[in-house]
Amino acid sequence: MEIWSVGTALRNPLRITGFLGVLNNFLGANWDNQCQLDYYIELIRVGEVSPRNISANQLMVIQTQARSIMLSNYEDAPMRGRVLGSLFEKLGLVDLNRGVLALTNRGNQLLNGNITLSESLIEGLSEWQYIHAQSQWSSIVNGLPISRRFSPFVATLYLIGRVNILSGSNTGISYREFNYFAKTLDNYSLVDIFANCIINIRANPNNAATFITYVNNNFTNIKNANDYIDNDIKYFVQSELIQSNYIGNGLNCNFANLNYVHLNEIINIVHTYIPNALQI
Repeated sequence: MEIWSVGTALRNPLRITGFLGVLNNFLGANWDNQCQLDYYIELIRVGEVSPRNISANQLMVIQTQARSIMLSNYEDAPMRGRVLGSLFEKLGLVDLNRGVLALTNRGNQLLNGNITLSESLIEGLSEWQYIHAQSQWSSIVNGLPISRRFSPFVATLYLIGRVNILSGSNTGISYREFNYFAKTLDNYSLVDIFANCIINIRANPNNAATFITYVNNNFTNIKNANDYIDNDIKYFVQSELIQSNYIGNGLNCNFANLNYVHLNEIINIVHTYIPNALQI
């Protein structure tokens, strides 16, 4: 079992356009190890990336020498370009299906300024699919249907909305709740179950132990969750449909909430992907 994640290839979503602009120089190239390495070299040369052990000046040499420098300093140097390409593919900005680098219509629109970064993220995150033939929770929750177009972003919008409705307050969910509930979702039918579980645990905190223990013992990448969660929320917040707030004092006071200025858009997105969604 695994939690979903946008990934940590690019920790600041505001830098997407700059990184994509550099990638645009490689359109039509085979997306192989050499192209991935050359892309990362160019990111360093233009100052988008500033590694500690290699400077841009060191790479201002012929390409074969630049590649040798990178390969001698990194165990898998092409991987650094590869994971960025995978992120942009996940967000629907590039198409790598045929092994040749191509910008999608959305990627072109973003680079040309025809859509904003927030608009591109709303579209990309909504379309991002996390698919399992059967829910990872199917052995615990009977009768779960297959969510063929499961979007973690849409599910998170729905979960926060349901928690706010059930609690009668628009405070959202804590980062801890985001980690254990939102990030373990893989089926839209689980959303209302998890929302009710969050409400019950808030009323009876001792009930949290069983759920948390199960997640800790069964989700193999939960140990990296603290690294993922901050990045996931950054991307969701940059969509402008989710806000990050600090409520109260002490631990677990970071909350992710819906941006109610955009409630109608949120409702439309949720009902597009989950036609039988309950009130949010």
